[in-house]
Amino acid sequence: MPGYLNAYPVVTGHNGSTLTVSNKTEWAEPLSDAAARVLRDALSQRLGASRVLIAGEGRIPDADLTVEFIALDPQQGKLRLDAKWSFSCTSGERASHGGRSFFEVPLEAATPPAVAAATADALGRLADVLAAQAECPGSDPAR
Repeated sequence: MPGYLNAYPVVTGHNGSTLTVSNKTEWAEPLSDAAARVLRDALSQRLGASRVLIAGEGRIPDADLTVEFIALDPQQGKLRLDAKWSFSCTSGERASHGGRSFFEVPLEAATPPAVAAATADALGRLADVLAAQAECPGSDPAR
């Protein structure tokens, strides 16, 4: 997550090197934690809760997912999401696969609630892409 976004103030706009920050609203948690939680929940809805593991719960995963957010910015009436992602398969012949996803979601207004809604929508779109790519050779889809 870009460092300037991983603080508590809500960024409601980004134009070049200028950020517009809400003076009266903060995220309830660091944006990186919130994004991970929303993405994990969206993946659970798409793949089934039993297929999305949380670190430390003791089950052995078929793959590890890494997501690097290049951008998650409200800009000029849109929320931009740009993310590199990769699955590192723990079984099968294919060691890993990955890609890069870019989405622009319309931003209803330059307000914290609109930024939060657009962020959730963009993360849901990313979850659609990731869910379609989640299979590793030799994995058990029912697991």
